Amino acid sequence: MLTADTEQTLSAPDDYFKDWRFSISKILVGSIEEFYRAKARDGYTHEYLPVVIPVVTFPSTEIFIAAAKIDPKKLIKDAYGKKPGELKTLLYGTKELKTLSDEDFKKKALDFINAESIGKIFQNVPESRTFIQTLSLGKYYI
Repeated sequence: MLTADTEQTLSAPDDYFKDWRFSISKILVGSIEEFYRAKARDGYTHEYLPVVIPVVTFPSTEIFIAAAKIDPKKLIKDAYGKKPGELKTLLYGTKELKTLSDEDFKKKALDFINAESIGKIFQNVPESRTFIQTLSLGKYYI
């Protein structure tokens, strides 16, 4: 996964599809295609290259945790429009994640990522959808 935190806020999930916001993810896709182009020229075959999935998050990857943790009816009011530091404070009680112990981070973030919350993330965070669907391919025998 190749991720880029934009540090830019959105007022609502569908704002992802407006103006330049949607274009940022397409620029990242173009970079990945250039990577594959260069490797193909160098003689690499697809079997020896990683699958690179671009994810551009607004404002940061914490929006995934917010969608997993916060009731969907409150998500837009509580999480959208917040700057990255404000979102971290909302979710973890601090802007500085390095101050959290591994156990605290697990309790405040990782424990909320589960099969049920993946559906909430998919429904409420548009930039997650391609990533989640791509990972879902693994459950099918292609």
